[in-house]
Amino acid sequence: MTWQLYVTFGIFLGFSANLAVVNTGIIKILPFSSFLETSCSSPRWLIKKGRYEEAFRSLCKLRFTELQAARDLYATHVQFVQEKSIIAKGENPLSRFRQLFAVPRIRRANLAASTTLLAAGFCFWIPGDTGSSGRLAPLALFIFLFAAIYTPGEGPAVFVNALGSTILSLTFPWMRIAFTPTGAFGFYCGLNIVAFFMIFFWVPETKELTLEELDYVFAVPIAKFMKYQVKVAFPYFCERWILWRKDAKLSPLYDFSETRVVTYGHVSHSDADPHPGIKIDDV
Repeated sequence: MTWQLYVTFGIFLGFSANLAVVNTGIIKILPFSSFLETSCSSPRWLIKKGRYEEAFRSLCKLRFTELQAARDLYATHVQFVQEKSIIAKGENPLSRFRQLFAVPRIRRANLAASTTLLAAGFCFWIPGDTGSSGRLAPLALFIFLFAAIYTPGEGPAVFVNALGSTILSLTFPWMRIAFTPTGAFGFYCGLNIVAFFMIFFWVPETKELTLEELDYVFAVPIAKFMKYQVKVAFPYFCERWILWRKDAKLSPLYDFSETRVVTYGHVSHSDADPHPGIKIDDV
C-alpha cells in the first residue's frame, strides 16, 4: 500500500536523523504540519460519517478515473450497509470474534496472514557476541532496513509476530542443547520448507490491490486457489523460468474488470463467469 510506504520511509528518515535533532522536536513537526493539509481524508471514514461527496472527491485523487472512484464508492457503501445490518441484528464482540474463524472469507485471510508471519519468525537471528566493532556497522544498517520495511510487511499484525518471536525465544535455548546448534538450525530449515508449501498453496498475491479487490480475492475458496496454483501457476513457472520460454503466459485467476461486491463471504456478480473452471458460487 502506497501510504504505508511513505509512512515507513518517514520512520526510516526519523531514525537516521534522530541524533542530530534529539533536543529539537519542532524540526520534524513543522514539515509534517505543512504537508498534512495536502493529503486526502480516508474515503471509508467519510462514507461512515455520511459525507459521500467528500468521499468521492478523495477517491478521485486516489484513482485514475472518476469511473473507478464511483465504483469503489459504491462498493464501500454496500459494505458499510452490510456491516450496519449485522450490527443491528444484535451482534456482540464475542460473535464478531467468532466470525474470524466461521466466515470463509475472513478465515482465509487469517490463514494467509498467520502463515506468512509465522514463516517470517524463522528468519531472525540474535548474535551471541556483540562486542566486535566490525559488526556494529552492518548491525546498524539492517536495523535501519528493518525499520524501512517493517510497516508494509509485519506492522499490521505486530501481535502475531510478537507471539511467534516469544515461542521461538523460549524454545530455542532448549533446542540448542538437545539438538546441538546444527540440529536446531536444521530443524528450522525443515520448517521453512514446510512454510514454502504452505505459502504456495494458502497465500494469494495481494500486491497493488484495493481493499475492495482484496475482498474478492479472499472470497475464492482455498480449494479453488490450490487447484489454480497446481494446474496453472506451477506449469507457467516451469515453462517460463526453467524451460525459458518467453512466450509462456499466465492465465489470471481474478478478473476485476466487472464491478463485484463481496461482503462477509457472499459474492454478488453477473451471470457471466470470467473464470473458466474457477467458480466461486459456493463461497
